[in-house]
Amino acid sequence: MSQKKIIWVHGDNLSPHNPVLRANPETPAIFIWDDALLKDWRISLKRITFIYECLLELPVTIRRGDITKELINFAYE
Repeated sequence: MSQKKIIWVHGDNLSPHNPVLRANPETPAIFIWDDALLKDWRISLKRITFIYECLLELPVTIRRGDITKELINFAYE
């Protein structure tokens, strides 16, 4: 397994005009739903839906789980 360059997209950077995604269109990108964060922050279903709809406009892989583990796994796929 070889490591590759990836882009981690997070909740503060969900725009289709994301400068990092635009500057690196061939670089694989990932967004990870962090269950613990969603629970701790008590994010509403309406907000979760909004985030998901934003993600559908981006060239990202969407995963759910531990942020660190998912980033590492994605980098080595």
